[in-house]
Amino acid sequence: MADLAAERFSVTSILNHFNASAAAASDAIGSLHQQVQQAEADLQQERQKHGASDAANASPDDVLLLNIGGYELSVKRRRLTHGEGVEGTLLATIFSGSWDGRLIKLTDRDSKERMFIDMDADAFKLIHRAILDAETIRSATARTASRQVSISHLFEEAKERNFAGLHDYWVKLMLSPIDKDAAAAEATHSEVTEPTVPATGTPEGLGDFMTAVGSFVKAFVAEKAQLESELAAVKRRYENLDNEIKAVTPFLMPLSGDDPIHSVKVCGHTIATTQSTVDHMNDNLRNRLNMWSRPVEDVPPEHVSRMVDHYRRRRLGASPDEIAAPLKMASATEQEAFEINAAMYGVKTVFHPIASSMMYRVLREGRGPKPTRTQRITYHRIAWRDAFDGEIDNEGQRSTVVSELAWWAQEVHIDMRVGEVRRVMVPPQVSRREPIFLEYRLIGIDGIDGATTPDKSSSSWGWLKGRWWLLAAVCVGLLMIGVGFVINGGAREHRSHGEMWQPRQTKAKPKCPEGYHLCHENICCRIEKVKPQTYCPKGYTVSNHFYVKHHMTPATPYCPGCPKTGTEACCPDNKTSPDKDAVCTERENFPVQYKCPGGSQLVGKECLDTKRAVMVKKCPPGYDLDKLGHECSNLVQGPAQLRVKWY
Repeated sequence: MADLAAERFSVTSILNHFNASAAAASDAIGSLHQQVQQAEADLQQERQKHGASDAANASPDDVLLLNIGGYELSVKRRRLTHGEGVEGTLLATIFSGSWDGRLIKLTDRDSKERMFIDMDADAFKLIHRAILDAETIRSATARTASRQVSISHLFEEAKERNFAGLHDYWVKLMLSPIDKDAAAAEATHSEVTEPTVPATGTPEGLGDFMTAVGSFVKAFVAEKAQLESELAAVKRRYENLDNEIKAVTPFLMPLSGDDPIHSVKVCGHTIATTQSTVDHMNDNLRNRLNMWSRPVEDVPPEHVSRMVDHYRRRRLGASPDEIAAPLKMASATEQEAFEINAAMYGVKTVFHPIASSMMYRVLREGRGPKPTRTQRITYHRIAWRDAFDGEIDNEGQRSTVVSELAWWAQEVHIDMRVGEVRRVMVPPQVSRREPIFLEYRLIGIDGIDGATTPDKSSSSWGWLKGRWWLLAAVCVGLLMIGVGFVINGGAREHRSHGEMWQPRQTKAKPKCPEGYHLCHENICCRIEKVKPQTYCPKGYTVSNHFYVKHHMTPATPYCPGCPKTGTEACCPDNKTSPDKDAVCTERENFPVQYKCPGGSQLVGKECLDTKRAVMVKKCPPGYDLDKLGHECSNLVQGPAQLRVKWY
């Protein structure tokens, strides 16, 4: 028995007893090590896959040469990556240095390579100016107070406007944080409760053993917590990298293929964008950027810039309100001028969303109150059959309680003010039939006491109210004048089934001939395209898209092995001099060989010198050659025909 007990508590037996538990603990730590290493490898592989470099290699003092939508500037990297309100944002991420290798590059007039960012230049200027202002204030107060200056006020002010301002979309996009958990990813590990091995009640002789076990348990728990923290941090960095890639990708060069830059000069200002944005444009604006090289001199640069920014936002997936924001000017006069230029480039008029996919546009703002569903209103309605362009049905003035209208018409009217004129597009899913295009003018609201609140356009009726006798007298007088006109043949009358009626006419609407479109008020335009003609200089012929000119000169005769060359034939050493037929003879005849200068081709005894010139394409007078050299275009204008509708 004693021998059995001794064997049971031998060192080997004790170690064997703890072998499985120790192996499990070792495997747990080893597995965590492998997971951390694999996560790090996956993170690096993802960065390499998307062309991201180590931002640590970029210096904050690097001077970046930029082109922002056609606006060129130079700026220190730290101005776009450091500072309160900038760090951790999309703006800082783009210029952090991680994506320098994938930013779109272009060469300017001074042969300097610039990084191109496809965003609105004025919006970037707004953000850049706020950064410089904050840096100026910080530098001025650095010695007198510990003041942290931020540009977050830009974001907060835009938020108060519900991001409805002209540049609020870009402020929100560029200054929103994309690595919200960056601080957590850099954290080491959370607090871990240190385990304890009870020392009380330990039998004599096991004190050191229990101390060793306690030390092992503490080390195991600490190592496990550290590895779990590292693994969680790597996973968070991977998630942040994924968010970063999604955010910056629209501003980077594609991983495969190209994204060329297209630009147009407008009154000396360059407006540029990428092919990705051009692909979202209509044909008119796309052709202006893609094909026509002539600068624009009669359209404000802001108008073209707003149109391009409209399609930039569409490419980036902005909301309908954000997409429409660049197309809304500050005043009615500016809006009218902008819409004329926008129509010339095929950009659709601004319509704003309302309930259930309906869209509206205010033609004239009203200053009166808004009706409720229980009030009676007086309104005027016009219906179009073809999207506000063509035949109309003037349905005239109506009066009804708002709640008696169709539900979608109720939504329109309770949002209008007295005096307002509004156009509404009702989609098929709302109208339950074909699309409806309507124009409403809210004339007045009947109050609870029966009084009407008229708009200014109908205020003259308020003066006549209560003077029915005067109104009746005027009507009788007009009727007598009308009868006199009919009797004297001075009126244009129509008789049908014993009735007489006086025709009325609507406002004349311009109509363009077939193939033309209305580009200005009462002006029709069409783009006339012809194939360019090739111009061939004198003495050249066309061959494989090149001009070719052939010139023949006598070749220089020589014999193989001659120590000298010249215009006369010679023979190799130990051979008879050439005879009159320029043949070297010894035992047999050797024909004289000929050679030509470099670049010439030997043809018989002559040298053929071929000169090539690039084919030049020319357009007829008044036409412009597109950038690809495929077509000549000319904008043809003519007066529109005024069409009057009688009813």
